[in-house]
Amino acid sequence: MVDLAATPTACVRFDRHTLYLGTPGADQDCPSDLIGKTEALLVEPAAHAPAEQGTEQDPAAHETRVDADTVTVTGTYDDDPGLIAAILEGAGLPGRPRPAEPAVRGAATASRTAAATASVTATALPSSVTNHRGKGFDTCAAPSAGAMNTWKDSSPYDAVGIYIGGSMRACSQPNLTPSWVKDRAEDGWKFIPLYLGIQAEDITAPAAQGAAAADDAVRNAADLGFGPGSLIYYDMEAYPPPTAPTPWASCPRGPSACTRSATSRPSTAAPRPASTTSPVPGADTPSPTWSSTRCGTATRTPRTPSFRTTCGPITSGSSSTPGTSPRPGAAPRSRSTATTWT
Repeated sequence: MVDLAATPTACVRFDRHTLYLGTPGADQDCPSDLIGKTEALLVEPAAHAPAEQGTEQDPAAHETRVDADTVTVTGTYDDDPGLIAAILEGAGLPGRPRPAEPAVRGAATASRTAAATASVTATALPSSVTNHRGKGFDTCAAPSAGAMNTWKDSSPYDAVGIYIGGSMRACSQPNLTPSWVKDRAEDGWKFIPLYLGIQAEDITAPAAQGAAAADDAVRNAADLGFGPGSLIYYDMEAYPPPTAPTPWASCPRGPSACTRSATSRPSTAAPRPASTTSPVPGADTPSPTWSSTRCGTATRTPRTPSFRTTCGPITSGSSSTPGTSPRPGAAPRSRSTATTWT
């Protein structure tokens, strides 16, 4: 059990069997390479009128959210949603469906498709906010406004990677709201929207699973205020080339390519350099791609943009040394990547 009031910088990570009590802090100290969900609970203080109370299921994110009279409970799971359901029922929390609404923390349901589409209006951010040539970084949980200001003043980075959803997104996202995205865009930031969904070893029906993930990613991006044509990157972690026929074979350009959505938004892939996005002989790599490492260098390939990564602590007031933490003297945490996008 983690008391968030006593440890406000604790990382609310859903890849461990943990009960979190309290409100996640704005400046969580999270490792940068977390991935995956398991059975975990976050219990936050909240007040809800009777008409607002109920349960929302989000299979795409592997989450269940319950709004009760004095608390909001978020339950995550890997392959045992029944365990979370039993815990919530045993606690006497309301089991009736909660009225649907856009979920700024990344939840998505089929009923949100029309609402997400309608939300893309003239006030949505232009697609250019996801199209950038320069350096960027990402952290497991979106940084606070103060931390982003420090990054802006004390680093060479102009773009930030944000995890907008997916069944494998491990960190809570208390800062990631439409207003946060809008404010960062007004500050001059560009974005790398990342969707951390099903990974290669769990793909069994690539066309269907890829389409479902892409549609969910589009809804989540629209909820956050990204407009049509925005790039969304599928975070496919490292996996070895298959040595025998796999379900990926039905995806003609590899598992990452099966995330192309029917919504006219481009689909992209974000593999690690050790990964391959072409497991099928003769398959093409999705374009564009975005590769990242925590430190080190990588080489250019004909289909992959050139990139270079650098590491080192950022010191307040200095922009000469790229780094991995906005806190002076803090240990490196997040990946920092210099990327050329095409």
